[in-house]
Amino acid sequence: MHSYHITITMTDASQGVHVGLYQHGAAAALRAAGLFPDATKISVRRLSTVLLRGSLKGAA
Repeated sequence: MHSYHITITMTDASQGVHVGLYQHGAAAALRAAGLFPDATKISVRRLSTVLLRGSLKGAA
């Protein structure tokens, strides 16, 4: 499962965003399309984790 950021644009130009876990981007897009059938645009981006060099305080 991967984290995806989904932006839904409706016919009146209003937008909604959602972040969720999906197996792939197509699954995220299909879910959004099913929930918002009147959407004019659905944008799906896979999120990634950036690890910085060094260690976190308190990390084992």
